[in-house]
Amino acid sequence: MARDGAQAPKGGCFKKLCVGCLTVVLLLAVGGFLAYRGVKGALVRMTAQYTEAAPVELPAVTPLPEAERNALYQRVDAFAKAVRAGEAREIELTAREINALVQKSPELAGRLHVEIDGDRIRGDASVPLDQIVDAGFLKGRWLNGSVGLSVSTVAGRLVVFMDELSVRGKPVPAQMMSMLRTKNLAEKAMENPKAAAVLRRIESVRVEDGRIVISAK
Repeated sequence: MARDGAQAPKGGCFKKLCVGCLTVVLLLAVGGFLAYRGVKGALVRMTAQYTEAAPVELPAVTPLPEAERNALYQRVDAFAKAVRAGEAREIELTAREINALVQKSPELAGRLHVEIDGDRIRGDASVPLDQIVDAGFLKGRWLNGSVGLSVSTVAGRLVVFMDELSVRGKPVPAQMMSMLRTKNLAEKAMENPKAAAVLRRIESVRVEDGRIVISAK
């Protein structure tokens, strides 16, 4: 299987895939936490307990050296082009590289920090809720929390489950967590036609040895 390649990354769904198999899913996780009941009254009751009026500062990200950063962009762009062309390709990304890509994104910089421990993904997020849930009473409110995820593919479909979630430094109630653990967070991404078109071209996503490995068909 061919690996990686050339040019700086450009915007669009393919670039977001390389970050997004991880970061977009993390945002879906925190968004799903507030929206899983789908009832405005429930959101209102949860707002005071689980949201804050300001973002929190996430762990600092050490910038990659220029040569390493450019090489990363070239690999991401080559992978994106291969996916677009329907070519088999594989890319591996460490948490350090994913955080570098996150900082490149105006929508995500300073709002998401990723760690990979063995085969587990952990993320700290500080997210403006009015950009996730369309509800006026959430304007100016932030969800500041940490999430643990398991990521894999089953029968060619991306599967992402939330193993743990803490908000404002406290684990969410066990009853709520038991419900959240049963939801495949990647299903929401498939509702977006552009994202679904990209994800259908992904053969597998693995998290192993501190890296996320994405293989395209």
